[in-house]
Amino acid sequence: MAKKLTCEKRYPLLLNCIPQAVINTNDGSTMLQAFFYGKKYPLFCSLNISMSKITLPTRNGILQYSFSRKLSRELFNQEQYRISAQLENTPENRIKAEGVIREMILDALAGHFDKSLAKYGLKKQKEAIQSEKPFSLSELIEKRLDFKVLAQSTLKSKRRLFSNILTESQTTDPNELFNWTKKNRAASTAEDFFSFMKDATDWAIVLGRSPFGERNPFIGILIEAKKLPKGERKPKKGFVPGEREDTDPEEFEDCRAFSAEEREIILQAFLQSTYSFIVPFLRFLFLTGCRPGEACEVRWKDIFLDLKTCTGRITFSRAYSPEGNEIKCTKTGVKRKFPIRDPRLFDLLRSIQPTDAKPDDLVFTWRNGDRVKIRSLARIWGAANHNGKIGIVLQLANEGKLRTYLRFYACRHTFITLQLFAGPKNVVISLAKWVGNSPETIYKHYADASEEIFPMEV
Repeated sequence: MAKKLTCEKRYPLLLNCIPQAVINTNDGSTMLQAFFYGKKYPLFCSLNISMSKITLPTRNGILQYSFSRKLSRELFNQEQYRISAQLENTPENRIKAEGVIREMILDALAGHFDKSLAKYGLKKQKEAIQSEKPFSLSELIEKRLDFKVLAQSTLKSKRRLFSNILTESQTTDPNELFNWTKKNRAASTAEDFFSFMKDATDWAIVLGRSPFGERNPFIGILIEAKKLPKGERKPKKGFVPGEREDTDPEEFEDCRAFSAEEREIILQAFLQSTYSFIVPFLRFLFLTGCRPGEACEVRWKDIFLDLKTCTGRITFSRAYSPEGNEIKCTKTGVKRKFPIRDPRLFDLLRSIQPTDAKPDDLVFTWRNGDRVKIRSLARIWGAANHNGKIGIVLQLANEGKLRTYLRFYACRHTFITLQLFAGPKNVVISLAKWVGNSPETIYKHYADASEEIFPMEV
C-alpha cells in the first residue's frame, strides 16, 4: 500500500483551497476532496478524525462542543476540551451546531483550524464568559428562573418562595442554608428548593459563572433534603394553641381539615367581623370543595338553578391566578360539573343572585365590586399581623375554639373529608369527579383519620 502523504507534502498549493467534502476511505483514513482550477483533487490528512470526534452533549439543556481527547491534545494541548455552544437543545439549534462541527472538522483536516474559535462564532462568547463575574446566589436564582419555560403564575410563585428563603435565612453558605430551611420550611419545600439550586448551579458551571467554581455543593445537600421526613408541617407564625382539656396537640399535628362544627365557628366569626361581605364566598368553598381560583372565576353563566326542584349544577372550567393576574383552565385542565343537591348551596346562590345578573358577571366579588382578592383574604384569614390585628381564623385557633390552625385552602380539604366520612363507600369516585381530582389523590391527601371508625370483626 502506498505511503500516505500529508497535505503539505503532496499538494502544497491546495492548502488555500476550500474543502468541498469529507470522504472516509476503505482503510479507515479520512480524505478531503477539493476543487483546484476546475479539477477535483484528493487531500490526505495526517489527522485521522471524523464527525464522531466532536460531539454535541447537553448540560442543563445547553448544547456543548466536546472534542475527543486525541483531538483536544492536538488542537488545544488539553486533555479534553469543551466549550458551550450557548444554544438551547432544540432540533433547530442542533442542526445549526452540527453545521459548525462540520466546518471545524473540514478546517482541521485541511490544516486551517482556527484555534481562537473566532471563525466559528465562539471566541466572543468564550471571552465574555471568562470576563464576567460569577453570579451571586440571588442572581443565580433570578437568571435560572428567567431561562426556564414556566407558566407566569408558577414562575412568580417560585421566585417569591426562593427569594424569601435567601432573605429570611440571611446566609449564602449552602450548608447553613440547608440547616435553616429544614428547620423553617416543609420537607417538600426544602426538596423543591435544593433541587432547583442543584440545577441552577450546574447551569452556571457550564457558563463559567458559578459562585462555587467547578464544584456543586447542592448535589449532596439535595440527597439529604430528600431524606427529610415528609408530612410534618412547620409551626404557623403567630399560632399559640389555646389550652383545652379535650384536646391533645399532638393528636391534631397532621390534621388537614376542619370539623363541621369548626366550619360554622369560622363562618360565624367572619359574619361578626368587618369582612362579613366575604362570607358567601367562604361558604361556597366549604360547600363545593372547589379551589379558590376556580371560585373567583365562577360566573352566572356557569350556574344553572332549577327553581322547581331546588337543584342545579355548577360548571368549573376556568380559574383565576393572582400570581400572573390571568385566567387559566382548571388545574387538571378538565371541565367538570358539580351537582347542586345540598339545599344550603342552592339557597346561598339564590340569595346572592342579582335580579339583573348578566351571564358574564362574576358570582363573587370584593367589597368594591372587584374580583375577590385571594391574597388579601389569606391575610385576613391567618396573618400574624394584618393591619395591626391577628387573622380571624388564627385568633380562633389561639383562643382554643379550633383544634388547630389550618390555612385558607383547608376549606377544600374540609368539604372532601366530611364527604368521605358521610357518604357511601363508593362516594370517593363521584367526589373525585366533583372536585377535579383522582380517587388516589383523595385518599392520599384528604382523608383524615376518624376516631369513630373501628376495625370490624371478621
